[in-house]
Amino acid sequence: MSTPAKPAKMAKGHNTRADIQARTEMDKRLIGSQDITCPDDLTPMQREIFETVVAHFIDANIVSAIDSMTLAVFAIALDRLMTIEREINRGHLDPFDSKVTATRAKYESTVWKGCNEFCLSPQARAKLGSVMTAKRKEAADPLMEAMAGD
Repeated sequence: MSTPAKPAKMAKGHNTRADIQARTEMDKRLIGSQDITCPDDLTPMQREIFETVVAHFIDANIVSAIDSMTLAVFAIALDRLMTIEREINRGHLDPFDSKVTATRAKYESTVWKGCNEFCLSPQARAKLGSVMTAKRKEAADPLMEAMAGD
């Protein structure tokens, strides 16, 4: 299985400036609108999860409007996993019941996939921090602005 693709600014390897520029332009076209709306049918907790993820990653251009449904699935799975865990801790669910463990495993799998897709790990956030710092430097650099104007 191959390594998943990453945004051009996060990609490692030996790429020429032309390759990096082409990938960056493609990434900009694919990001789409950042007018992300939370689906109406989410519960208040699911909505809070959805909006928390969006708030953390909107500045990094990680999520866009086309991610709304995937984010909703992630929020639902995380909320339901937390509910199962809460009910186990309260003694209302048997943690060794096969139906409980199977359901928990399905939601946990979806949550981990969502974490992977939306860069929700400490390592991914560290990379995003580097990208965002570089992005801010480029935006504030008068020389870069002058060069962009040509």
